[in-house]
Amino acid sequence: MEKDEFKLFLEEKRSWYKKVGKVFCPVLNEWVVFNSQGFRHLRYDGNGKPRTNKQQIYRMNVLVSVTEVIQDSYNVLDKQVRYLGTKEVKVEYWELGKIIQNDHVTVILRRSGNGSVAFYSIWKKPRKSKNPPREIL
Repeated sequence: MEKDEFKLFLEEKRSWYKKVGKVFCPVLNEWVVFNSQGFRHLRYDGNGKPRTNKQQIYRMNVLVSVTEVIQDSYNVLDKQVRYLGTKEVKVEYWELGKIIQNDHVTVILRRSGNGSVAFYSIWKKPRKSKNPPREIL
């Protein structure tokens, strides 16, 4: 993908992302917001290093499934709690998943401190078995 094409692609995905705004997640009984931090994580890794264009395109193309996973997940596959920074801010992460067109799509949600639950990441993997996703909680 040419540089100008890639720039246009990102602008289109950012526009779609902003229009989503928020989605209700029944399994958490919370609204999930789509903020700039989630979009940034699609473009940069957790250390702030830019992802390759190929990685960004891959993640952006999986975004079409994000609302379906959040709205239709019937369980939390994993939950982690971390304490970040000098003030020990509590950060919670939830992993949701759904089989879509024979791929297992994973969505990560995040809450920092007492803030809103926010979209954080998404990816997909080919489904290896016919078993449903595991239930941790």
